[in-house]
Amino acid sequence: MSKTRAGRNEPCPCGSGKKYKNCCWELDELIGDSDNPFDRANELMMQCKMRLEREYEDSLSRLRQDFLQRFLAHTVEMKLPEAQETFYSDWLWFDLLDEDDNTLAWEYMNRNLELLPQPLMQCLAALALSHLSVYQVVESAGVELGVRDLFTGREILVYLKEPFEMPDKSEPLLLLGRLVFFKDAAVFSGMVLVINDQSGISDFICEHVDFLQAQAPDLNHAEVLKFNSARVFGIFDHASRGRYLAMNDMRCATVDDGEAAALRGQLDHDRRFAPELSCAGIDWYLPAERKGFRAIGLGPQKLILCSEILSEMKESLDFLMEAAEGIAGRLTVFHNNLLGIYPEDEYTGLWLEATRLRESDRWLRTPYPELDGKTPQEARTDEAGRERLHQLLNDLSAKAEEGSEGQALLEYLRLRIV
Repeated sequence: MSKTRAGRNEPCPCGSGKKYKNCCWELDELIGDSDNPFDRANELMMQCKMRLEREYEDSLSRLRQDFLQRFLAHTVEMKLPEAQETFYSDWLWFDLLDEDDNTLAWEYMNRNLELLPQPLMQCLAALALSHLSVYQVVESAGVELGVRDLFTGREILVYLKEPFEMPDKSEPLLLLGRLVFFKDAAVFSGMVLVINDQSGISDFICEHVDFLQAQAPDLNHAEVLKFNSARVFGIFDHASRGRYLAMNDMRCATVDDGEAAALRGQLDHDRRFAPELSCAGIDWYLPAERKGFRAIGLGPQKLILCSEILSEMKESLDFLMEAAEGIAGRLTVFHNNLLGIYPEDEYTGLWLEATRLRESDRWLRTPYPELDGKTPQEARTDEAGRERLHQLLNDLSAKAEEGSEGQALLEYLRLRIV
């Protein structure tokens, strides 16, 4: 049923005080008279995004590729399928902060307060407040979809363009999308990604988002998701592909001789760890079982914890809490890919040593044709294999420049095959 419109010279129904022809008339001509909540919300969002695109097209043309790499920094392949373009464009308009901590959407709104029709202003404000989140599908009825926010438990009724058919599979569904809240409807902006919640996928996602929340305890979940939307996109991408997210977390603390001796005693007697090598004054201990790279290093007045994935970082911290609770509170994170933390000058030396150990660990577990398809870890178990490994490293050394990073890494490789 179509609604009755105001006359062109009558006051605009939006309440702006302007005549209808000078306010919402043109917008209503574009949107039409549909009472469908999705159609009206979707058309309003399209109009907002078109205006933003026109406004910033020239200023962003040279920066789009750089911003795209920033958005994809935490994904598996660092590529964005064309069908998922709206995730990037929405992040660009509504989440990316400038040097004044404003988004492009807020900037545009502030400049056009007197010019935008009220429905567009309200839509733009709703978009500016929106954020990516993950939702569990609760129920579906025609174009109405009941979802539950994975992080807050809030249940929301969402309007869709088309009916959503629930699959017959027993696993619940997870959606990644940006919900925009209007007065009479909640609607997804752009595309939504859908995966089955199987093999602990929701636990993986929650664990990583909780880690982000722990870094900003004064923020609520909505704010954490708003300020970390590119990270949330990357976390969901890893979860959907069944891949671990390589955070490469590195943290250290200053320890005195007594603390170092006590920790070394704990590590030497803990069957979960074994001494692997000593290099550059650091004694490295590696766990017997691990999914990713993980190590504990003890050097001159320094304790170093390295963990590639989040779950094993927690295990290392739990060990430290048991062994020396006081030291755990003094740890400083000097590298973490997910948090965007990279070493300052004072930590460069520790970062280099930890990185060389990690790269040597990767080398140790990689099959090589020169070793008949075996890994160096497998080849080093007998004398003949060790001889072939030494020859392989000598060949590599001949190609590396004296004093180069390659030579420094080769030193770690040699120590790993003894």
